[in-house]
This record gives sequence, C-alpha cells and structure tokens, in this order.
Amino acid sequence: MRITIILLMTIVAGAAFGSGFAAWTYYRLPEQPSLERGIYASAIDPDKEYPTVEVDNKDFDFGSMDSQSKGTHDFIFRNVGKAPLELKKGGTTCKCTLSDIGEGIIHPGESGKVTLEWKGKTFIGPYSQTASILTNDPQHPRVELRIHGEITAKARIVPDALVFSSINAGAEAEGNVHVYSYVEGPLEIKDFEIDNPENIEVSISPLTDDEVKREKYATSGQSVDIQIKPGLPPGPFKRRILVKTNVQGAEELSIPVEGVISSEISIFGSGWSTSRGILALGTLEKGKTVRQLVVKVGGLHPEDVKFEVEEVEPEFVKVRIGEQTSLPGGRVAATPIEIEIPEGSPPGNYLGPQRLGHIRVKTTHATVKELDIKLEFLIGG
Repeated sequence: MRITIILLMTIVAGAAFGSGFAAWTYYRLPEQPSLERGIYASAIDPDKEYPTVEVDNKDFDFGSMDSQSKGTHDFIFRNVGKAPLELKKGGTTCKCTLSDIGEGIIHPGESGKVTLEWKGKTFIGPYSQTASILTNDPQHPRVELRIHGEITAKARIVPDALVFSSINAGAEAEGNVHVYSYVEGPLEIKDFEIDNPENIEVSISPLTDDEVKREKYATSGQSVDIQIKPGLPPGPFKRRILVKTNVQGAEELSIPVEGVISSEISIFGSGWSTSRGILALGTLEKGKTVRQLVVKVGGLHPEDVKFEVEEVEPEFVKVRIGEQTSLPGGRVAATPIEIEIPEGSPPGNYLGPQRLGHIRVKTTHATVKELDIKLEFLIGG
C-alpha cells in the first residue's frame, strides 16, 4: 500500500543561508501519549509489536532553482516493523502552506512517499529549510526532512515596486528601479508599455559595472528612470510599466508605480477616503441619500479658487456646489459639495473597481485643474 503526504513550502526572503527553517509543531496522535514529551522511547512494552520507520536520504540538495519556479522531491518512508506505521504532518509558523492529507498508514513491509513541494519567491541566494513528519514509531517519533540549494533568477526588478510617498501638485518627481539579469549575455530592454501614459515619462539606460556588482549574482542590468509630470489630480495614483527583455523565461517584467498627489486643495467628509479617492455611500435600499463633502483650499488667496461641476456618472446623481466661506485667519476657504442619490434611482452596482461612479469638478486653481471624486454605492432592486 502506498500513501502520499504533500507539504507545500514557499521559500521567502529572511530564511537565507541556512538560518531559517519551518517550525513544524508536533501533532498529538489520537489516543496516544504526547509526542512532545518523548514518552514512547521510555515506555516501550517488550511484548508489544511496534512499527519501525526507515527513510532513504532525509537530506535533499535541489541544486540551483529559478526563483519563479517550483521544486518537488519524494522522500520514501518504509515500515520495517511489525505494526502499521502512522504518519502525520504538523502545523507551521512560517510562510508555508500545508495541503489536507487525511490519514496516512504504511503497513509492515510496505512503503509510502512524502512529497515536498516548494516555490521560490523574490529571494536570491543559498537556502535551507526543514520539515518534520511525526510517526507512531516509539524510537523515531519525529523524522526531520531537509531541503537545501540555491535560489536564482533569470531576471528581476529591484526594488519590485516604485512608491512615491507624496508629490506636491504641480511639481515633478523622479525615481528609478534596476532591472538585473542573472544569465550570460548583456540584458536588453527591447520595449516597454505604460498602462496609462498620461503624466509619466520613462527612460532606460545601462547600469555601470560597479552598479551591477552591487547586486549579488547579477551579470548585467539596466536602469529604468521614471518621472512623474505635473498635472495628476490630487489623491492616490497607480500605474504599471511592462518591461520587455531579451532574457528567455523572463521576457516580460512588471513595475508597479504608485503614490499620492498632495496639494493646497483637500477634501473632507463622512465616508470619504483620501487614500483611495472614494466616497463610500453604502447600500441604498430605497435609492435615496444625501452626503456633503467639504473642499478646503489653502495657500495665497484661497477665496479666489472657484469650482464647477464638469461631469457626473451615473447621470442620475445630483451634485450641488455650495457657498464658499473663509475659515478663521483667512488662509483657508471651505466650499461644500452636496451629493444626492435621488429616491427612485435605478438599481445598480457601483462597488467594483471598474464600476465606480465619479464626479469631475473643474477648478480655477493654478496647478490643480480638476478634482476627481469616485463614488462607491449599491442600489438594490
């Protein structure tokens, strides 16, 4: 009789050079003394038959493996004893995923396999990790399995995303990422695509030999320089740059670019999320709600900034610009914007990223030419 126990393990940064391991917790076998106290070895009944586990080569060297690929190895367990051998897997405190294996039994004279599957993820360098299989063999209540080797990559981006914490409206911002190759031959970036090229520029240049040497195992590299141009509306933004290389197996690499445009204009109000740029209205059973936001303007002469509704989607949403007031001190002006979903509005789902409603407000501000207010709501049928 053959059984298969599968342990899925994800290799992650921080467990390099043999310093990290999967901490598998002991499993308490049903109706048996606790394995945690090692009772079996000191309470063996000489008149009772027990299983005996044998494993060929508990240590497996998987050699070199690409960071985006998956490795697998079968450890063969034999029962050379005189009673059924029970195998159990424990839980884990590391970033590993365990599949549901049910009960595993190996009868005397038979064998079974324990399959370890692991996947590299972002980490580059030597790696070692252990896993434990628990048994009802009183002499070997726990069997340690070890995999080790080296995680490599054909090409990758460092860092894996470019994040701008805050960019003043009307200002430019620059950043860059490095694309490294770990295979023979010079890295070439043949082309790139930007999912939304508005207000973003990209230039590419080769890295110097010294810059390449700073990345362990890299053989060549290119710098992707990214410039955010003035004109993006206040609030968060996200872009994605698809880089096309000449490296086989890594022909396309993705660079997320994101950040927040801050300005003298800010929005406040119940349900408003500045980080998402979304006004959450919730579920409207009768299709009726009124919400008020306040747009505050700072800087010089804030009272000179005026607002006008330019576009509303869906069309049944009503938007009214209120009367501007100056806050104490005269350096901040506040303008209310009332948003109404009229009673009797048609049913609709405006919750998904591609389904959100929106309000575009034109301004007379020198650098912030418009405000984009996204609407998140659901009208039941």
